[in-house]
Amino acid sequence: MALFRMNGLPNQPPPAAPRFFVVEDQVLVRELICHDLRESFPGCAIIQAGTLEEIRSIEDEGGGFDLAIVDLELSDGSAIEWVQQSMRADPARRIVILSAREEDYILYQAMHSDVPGFVHKNDKPEVLRQAVRTVLDGAVFYSPSVLQMCRKRQADPSFFNKLLTAREQEVLESFGEGLSDAEVAAIKGLSQFTVAVHRKQIMTKLGVHSQGEMMKYAVAKGFSRLR
Repeated sequence: MALFRMNGLPNQPPPAAPRFFVVEDQVLVRELICHDLRESFPGCAIIQAGTLEEIRSIEDEGGGFDLAIVDLELSDGSAIEWVQQSMRADPARRIVILSAREEDYILYQAMHSDVPGFVHKNDKPEVLRQAVRTVLDGAVFYSPSVLQMCRKRQADPSFFNKLLTAREQEVLESFGEGLSDAEVAAIKGLSQFTVAVHRKQIMTKLGVHSQGEMMKYAVAKGFSRLR
């Protein structure tokens, strides 16, 4: 099981009673989330915020957390920029987006923030619970409905053709499954040299620097499914 670094400390599992940061502007929804967390994680600590201003205030006070559940659309703006900045500052940070937004740009931004968890508000409560436990364990979780939205956008050629050719998208799908150059070559009927060239071009166009980053991109964009 892959585990993240937290606050510069050696890799270690999250504490038995984790600290949660719940960001949601609708009080009723926020209270329901907090109630469910207390039921699922007895003894947990919960910090709450309903606006971007409250998020900044809590950060200024040094409020730490093991996992944040973040609604993107708050009363005073979108939290996507905070999510992006948080992930850039600490790629190991555990954040689960919980949003009702479905617009292409919002979804695109969220997926490119490298956030490890994304659940849609139309999903059932048990899906959010699964996401929280999975991300706390150091893994990545995107709900089936979010992955479905990604696949719909993948089917629109104009959405991806600005970045990748059709062949590169096809090869990226196999790379997203964790396959090696040799395995992709055998499946696609290509030489390993050709596959290696495709891999290099894809990584350059996407601005990623490792096989792992490319796999994460493929999952986030809906090219591949998590197993």
